[in-house]
Amino acid sequence: MNFIIEGVDRLGKGTLIGLIQEKFGYHTVIHYEKPKALEYYNDPTFGGIMHTLPPLGKYQYISFSRGFDMLRCCDGLIFDRFHLGEVLYAPRYRGYSGDYVFELENQFTSSMDSWAKGYSRNVKLILLTTSDFSFIQDDGLSFDFSAKESEQEDFIAAFERSTMPNKVMIDVCNGNGGFKTPDQIFQEAMA
Repeated sequence: MNFIIEGVDRLGKGTLIGLIQEKFGYHTVIHYEKPKALEYYNDPTFGGIMHTLPPLGKYQYISFSRGFDMLRCCDGLIFDRFHLGEVLYAPRYRGYSGDYVFELENQFTSSMDSWAKGYSRNVKLILLTTSDFSFIQDDGLSFDFSAKESEQEDFIAAFERSTMPNKVMIDVCNGNGGFKTPDQIFQEAMA
């Protein structure tokens, strides 16, 4: 099984990843971070959609394309953030649309190859959310911690738009101003 863990900062993605490894053994963890401004992507000769994207978008397009390729051929992967974040972070912080990731996702989920189609079911997309942000502490590493509520709304919209067949959204709030236990979150994620 492969896992994609998405959500705004400070909701417990790392804790959930640790529990997945505890329960299921070794998984390669791939942590998607902000794109790098590499000279290579300033080349104007890229074709197709790559031609329409700015350099950071080209970097991201290649990274997500390769990520989906890994999901097609490998198991035991955990993506700590992946393509859904591009839908909200690209227009907010990088000045271009990240909607192209849905085309990449659709190619992955609707492949005519029955093996690949079955394989997409072996990928679980997990979105961590919270119905109460009052207990979420800023670690100083977020793009804009004050935007967490609107970012979460965009994550939910992207999650709902996603064609991944095996997905779950989890509210990490226990209803009493704190987190559910890691085991509770893990059980919901695996349901």
